[in-house]
Amino acid sequence: AEDGIRDSSVTGVQTCALPICECDRFIRAGLWPASVPPVGREVRGKVCGIVGLGKIGMAVAKRAIACDMTVRYQGPRRKADVDYPYHEDVLGLARESDCLVITCPLVPATRHLVDVKVLGALGADGFLVNVARGPIIDEDALIAALAERRIAGAGLDVFRDEPRVPEALRALDNVVMTPHVGSTTFEIREGRKRMVLENLRAHFAREPLFSPLP
Repeated sequence: AEDGIRDSSVTGVQTCALPICECDRFIRAGLWPASVPPVGREVRGKVCGIVGLGKIGMAVAKRAIACDMTVRYQGPRRKADVDYPYHEDVLGLARESDCLVITCPLVPATRHLVDVKVLGALGADGFLVNVARGPIIDEDALIAALAERRIAGAGLDVFRDEPRVPEALRALDNVVMTPHVGSTTFEIREGRKRMVLENLRAHFAREPLFSPLP
């Protein structure tokens, strides 16, 4: 499941910076070549700030580096085996980031971690990508920041009260949304099926389970 989430987060960065959805609508509306298509931004040379540098965050960092981005991160503690610059708080990371990617777990300490102050620090040229859990972001503050162009855009795969996505969010043209499908691929679903079957086989054979619960 993590592979799909990793790839969806970097795709979210690229889709936010390059207005793929807007350009698709532009062509479908028959506006080309009579009008000028939307102008995007390069991710090359930009700073990707990652909130939560676990297995998924590390994989996002690897893909961001491949896109010639610089990586910074924030988490509950500095990682001794990581060379990326570390920030003790999300506010400081947002100030230094062109794109802020959320990959941390939802726990009491991370609920509304991305609030109006963090969005303000990200700034009018900054992008937000969330592939973690919806409540990590103050959704009302995000809607206001997007509507008022206080951030450049957002890529969201998760929401506060999914599948109920606010109309105010759906009406915005500077946000790209997917219905929590970061891990929805044929390969991942086949892998899950094989895991279930292997666990059942091991259980009835009285062997150690392939993926026991912690």
